[in-house]
Amino acid sequence: TYDQIESIIVVDDGSTDETKSNIESRFGNGESKVRYIYQKNAGVAEARNRGITASSSKYICCLDADDTILPEFIGTCVAELEADRSLGIAYTKLRWVHKGGRSEVSKWPGEFDYDAQIRKPNQVPTCCVFRREAWERIGGYRSRYCPKGAGSEDAAFWTMFGAIGYGAKLATDEPLFIYSTGEGAVT
Repeated sequence: TYDQIESIIVVDDGSTDETKSNIESRFGNGESKVRYIYQKNAGVAEARNRGITASSSKYICCLDADDTILPEFIGTCVAELEADRSLGIAYTKLRWVHKGGRSEVSKWPGEFDYDAQIRKPNQVPTCCVFRREAWERIGGYRSRYCPKGAGSEDAAFWTMFGAIGYGAKLATDEPLFIYSTGEGAVT
């Protein structure tokens, strides 16, 4: 529902499936906002940094291949960032999808609490919308936390947002982010 999307950048982090041909067959007509980038497997942090580097957008949303967002996710989060310059991150509630398709609305995340963030656990879901300028100031995601997969790179990244003065906000209690628990893809 957000009509100002610059582009959708698909970063293929060394997959062995048909990602490239699927993207090209669906979006390869030259008029699409979808761009494809291949890199040798370097892990999620490097893949995110590569995609963000290829973009010039004011706001960024990283979405893993096994997750999805509802159509109003981007617009809802961007509206919060536009309304409050002190925010660096906006996110929504999420719906877990488990093996076999069973799903439930998560009680997590709640309202952001930076003090809780630095003590753990993480306060922000992996999929949110954040300011590009903050990513630039921080120097991007750090791959050292888990070079070959998901791990602490998100929590460290969100913690750095607070360290440079940005806040974060739960934009809505609606579960607009659909998260796979790792037991099966949701898309």
